[in-house]
Amino acid sequence: MNRLKELRKEKKLTQQELADYMQVTRRGYQKWENGESNIKPKKAEELAKIFNVSVAYLLGYTDDSKMYDDELTVEVEGNLLSVSEKRFEEEYRNNLLKNFVRFLSDENLFLSNNEIVDIIQLLFSLSTNHGNSLKSKTFQDIFINKNHKYHKQLEKEYSFIFGDEFARDDTEKALHGYILEETRTKEKSEKLLETLKNAYGERDYSDFL
Repeated sequence: MNRLKELRKEKKLTQQELADYMQVTRRGYQKWENGESNIKPKKAEELAKIFNVSVAYLLGYTDDSKMYDDELTVEVEGNLLSVSEKRFEEEYRNNLLKNFVRFLSDENLFLSNNEIVDIIQLLFSLSTNHGNSLKSKTFQDIFINKNHKYHKQLEKEYSFIFGDEFARDDTEKALHGYILEETRTKEKSEKLLETLKNAYGERDYSDFL
């Protein structure tokens, strides 16, 4: 799923030219481009700099080509991963906005742009798992300590979140996680759409994705 081929063509470079620049054989480079072998972290970072994109974008993990100064590229069990707290936070906020707007639209609730942003900011300020406020620290101390005298009270007051009444069942969890993972990029979304059409025939799956 890496974007080496399209990025190389945008730069009007041949495989041999890029292979020479990276000091690898043409066949070695072809294996990267075709996904036959994993790119080593340092080589991935060099390639990202050549194309002025993030390593995560180069590898096809995200549609965000923006470079982040805290991006770290590591290899775990043969898989190349790109980690950036700044990118994660930005993507998290963007996804929160997208999902909240979709929720409003699905439920026929109409709010202005400013009202939507204000509500999201309010949610962040009220949430106990964001920031380093005294409220957040106190919540965490009580939550992780089941012997704390206020632990049962906390579970009761947050039962909508931590209880089973509104929780997804195992099938819903698996499906929800799969959709989130398989729609992180345009290419993955198109692949999932093709799978659905092959399995269930032609229909409008846009709401599903």
